[in-house]
Amino acid sequence: MGITIIARKHDRDLQNDVYDTLRETPRAAVENLAVSVADGQITLHGRVDTCVQKCAAEQAARRVP
Repeated sequence: MGITIIARKHDRDLQNDVYDTLRETPRAAVENLAVSVADGQITLHGRVDTCVQKCAAEQAARRVP
């Protein structure tokens, strides 16, 4: 699974915000995901069991301002 989103925060702050949002999203399977941020681009790495989990994680990352 991999998605990239471009944002305008400091990378570390953005990474923390994404992790916080994923933790608040029950179907996101945060324990199976890693978040990396480089130059404002968010990338989710990992494996999820279902498309529902994948969509939940993607939507959670997109909600981060």
